[in-house]
Amino acid sequence: MSTSNSTRGSAIRLAAVAAICGAAGMAAHALAASSTNCSVSASASYANCLSFTSPDYEQVRALSSGGLPYRFQLRRPTDGATWGWWQFSDTSSHIMVLHLSGSIRAQVDNRASGGSASYYVEMG
Repeated sequence: MSTSNSTRGSAIRLAAVAAICGAAGMAAHALAASSTNCSVSASASYANCLSFTSPDYEQVRALSSGGLPYRFQLRRPTDGATWGWWQFSDTSSHIMVLHLSGSIRAQVDNRASGGSASYYVEMG
């Protein structure tokens, strides 16, 4: 049942992103997404969590309150361009609509005191 709720939640998020992308007139490839759960050590600087080519959006959230606060940024390694950072202090999903070209890395910096924490990262 948990999987069903999780799948339903993912479908709802994807539908919301698709609506945003459609309203903004974005390319259809925005619906092809990649995601991961990324474990990041506390206060160890940014960890590379996910790479995606030419994303139109990103989504990030802490999977538990033990990973709060955290920072998130996007980086293009070929030229060092960086977008962000954004700092969050909750476990809500944060979706940002962006139009970036090239291979982009999603990076998370666990600012909590303690051990590792997991974060959900998605780009599409």
